[in-house]
Amino acid sequence: MQNEALSFPHLGLYFEHLKKSILAMGRVEIRFYGLILGLAILTGYIVSSVRARKNGQDVEDYLDLAVYLMVFGMLGARVYYMFFRWQDQFKSMVPTMLDMKEGGGLCLYGAIIAGIVTVIIYAAIKRKKAFKILDTLIYGLCVAIVIGRFSDLIERTNFGGYTDGLFAMRISASEVLPEAISSEMLDAALLGEYRGMIQVRPLFLYDILFCTVFFHLALFFGKKLKRDGNLFFIFMITYFAYRFFIDGQVLEPLVLLETDIPINKVISGALVVVNVVGIIFFNFIKRPKKTKK
Repeated sequence: MQNEALSFPHLGLYFEHLKKSILAMGRVEIRFYGLILGLAILTGYIVSSVRARKNGQDVEDYLDLAVYLMVFGMLGARVYYMFFRWQDQFKSMVPTMLDMKEGGGLCLYGAIIAGIVTVIIYAAIKRKKAFKILDTLIYGLCVAIVIGRFSDLIERTNFGGYTDGLFAMRISASEVLPEAISSEMLDAALLGEYRGMIQVRPLFLYDILFCTVFFHLALFFGKKLKRDGNLFFIFMITYFAYRFFIDGQVLEPLVLLETDIPINKVISGALVVVNVVGIIFFNFIKRPKKTKK
């Protein structure tokens, strides 16, 4: 039987019954995971639309774009996750593409990469400014990540090794693969007399804090960024620089094919470099042509 207890002891937060499903009848199951992701997408769209209206953009464009982003973003998140489970035989997982209960989950990296490609193609077809759209979507993305990461709390995923820091989280050891439980976790559990539980680092909580701070800074200082694309570049650089360090702490990470190299760490490092080059190029090399008076 699943242990539904979860706590943040140093914050004084204790949840005795934190279920993963809102309804389970036979093979029919409605999980909080999906509901939270749906709420995250809807809220992200609303926030981006409000920002678009304030910036004088056509809100209808964002309604059209939202449909494409939802479809290709979810597809990208799923394919990314499945592909880098190569050691679990990717081909055998293909039939479970739409079954996240049996075939695994989603990865934010795939959603973001697919989303950027979708925006660039959409902007090219509609003859819109891609960077202006990307800047606007950053506000919605931050809010969507904040809300969406609560699904990790419900599912007990996206956490690191042992910690006794302020944000330490205790979950049932049965929620984690035995090989991922370190001797440090076991020793701490025995000494702390919280048998059957392990204390871990809630990496999803750091994402919530990062995006909350970035969102508010963008609200206050976004206007000072005169060139389209700068807010997008700054988010990509800072977020993935932070993720570069965080992803090295993930238990059971996605790895690069048959190696032990965390693929998210590789991708985040590459995205930082690409966006540093991008912001330098568009601000200091490719300057806008001055119109003749």
